[in-house]
Amino acid sequence: MAAHIQTGAVQQGAAGAQVWPVAAHQATQSSGRWLLDHVTSISHVAGTLHVVNSLSGGALTCHSTAAISMSASGIVAHASGLRLYVCSISLVASAAVSLGVVSGTGASCGTLTWPFIGGHVAASGLSLAANSGLVQGTGTSPIFVTPLNTYNLCVLISGTARVAGIITYGGAP
Repeated sequence: MAAHIQTGAVQQGAAGAQVWPVAAHQATQSSGRWLLDHVTSISHVAGTLHVVNSLSGGALTCHSTAAISMSASGIVAHASGLRLYVCSISLVASAAVSLGVVSGTGASCGTLTWPFIGGHVAASGLSLAANSGLVQGTGTSPIFVTPLNTYNLCVLISGTARVAGIITYGGAP
């Protein structure tokens, strides 16, 4: 019976090597081996690829919510020794703004930043018009996951527009 990965990452070689995110449709496990389909930047790399940071088989419940109402970049969920699995996100901006959702360490995830929506900084984020927003995920399974259990989840905002909404997530080792 083949198992499909819900969210995760692959790494080439030993621990500490480059890690790339993997979407649900890119990895299938069969007879103990993970089969990967076109993972960006590594589809033609020779050697062993290891699946790391994987969650398969629906073992996670997205039971936590973070209500968002902010006009400056900030942390919306703390790692607390668990990797954060984001299952849905719904955000609306009061004025035109560039917005990003990232994970990382430090205030506003400014260190070791791993972008999910937009880039590494707010200015390279998703451009939203006044009173517009974004919705991703259904809340039933992860749409992205922090790469390490020490990474927080942050919303990055360029300018002073108020951004409000909700993020549902769960934590797992």
